[in-house]
Amino acid sequence: MDLHDAVGAIGGQTRDTPELPGLDSLYAAAAAGRPSDELEDLRAVLCRLPMLGPYNAMLVEVQRPGALYVATAWTWRHEFGRHPRPGARPLVILKPFMPVEFVYDVSETDGRPLPQGVMDPFRASGPVTEEGLSAFTGRLPDEAISYRETPFGSAQAGRTQTVGSWDPGRAPRKGEIRYAITVNDSTDPATRLATLFHELGHIYCGHLAGAGAQRHQRRALSPESQEFEAEIVSWLACGRLRIDSPSGRYLHGHLQPDGTMPPVSVQAVVHALGKVEAIAGGMRSLAAMVSGPPARDEEEPSAQEMLDFGAWEP
Repeated sequence: MDLHDAVGAIGGQTRDTPELPGLDSLYAAAAAGRPSDELEDLRAVLCRLPMLGPYNAMLVEVQRPGALYVATAWTWRHEFGRHPRPGARPLVILKPFMPVEFVYDVSETDGRPLPQGVMDPFRASGPVTEEGLSAFTGRLPDEAISYRETPFGSAQAGRTQTVGSWDPGRAPRKGEIRYAITVNDSTDPATRLATLFHELGHIYCGHLAGAGAQRHQRRALSPESQEFEAEIVSWLACGRLRIDSPSGRYLHGHLQPDGTMPPVSVQAVVHALGKVEAIAGGMRSLAAMVSGPPARDEEEPSAQEMLDFGAWEP
């Protein structure tokens, strides 16, 4: 499947089923021949394009490797005083409630210089705070997830359990809890947030019984691969926020004896990362939430913020 096939498959989908078939093969084709490690390469892409949700960042990278900052033609003109050059190549991304949107990389535009700091506006403004962690975890019940912190009698950082039995094809009812996440309370807020991202990775990668089976048609995974996928989700989420986490060190502990990665799915990881960011309403809101006063719901997002489509991604 090439990019045109993938985009064609997206065009007829609804908000409830915006799958991106073939993301694993698309990414493998885009990364073929690159000397960098696959994980570092994936992280570099997602951290370089934080103004996009994870799926859109991957789509842009497939079409234009090395893209630095993308925006619609309208945004370039009206917010930055720039315009796409004649013959500039538009890049296809997903559009909420519509098939696609077209954006242009900064390298394909001319006009006023970019304002200082505009290339990296989504990072957390400081350390993760207790208030920020609480603001994020306070949204979990809306996702049918409960959260609590407790001292563990071992070095275990966290765990997730399913609650009751339910049909994975049915949306959760209001107030229904399907998953219970427990995190070790003996660590600092940033480490607890990274642990929470890991546990959410298990949920949204479809590792738990009955979770997401209809959405991903998941193959059987070994416990090692499940831990590796969940840790990649945490590592990428922390990387996009530019916050310190131990995930990078833990990832090396999951490598196979010959130094290769256990079998993982880029599509499952990117799907899970998009779901994690969507809990906060997208990357910009997540960054503001965990390191400062929670973003106000009544604030009207700018046109460029609307390129972060995390809330609509699978």
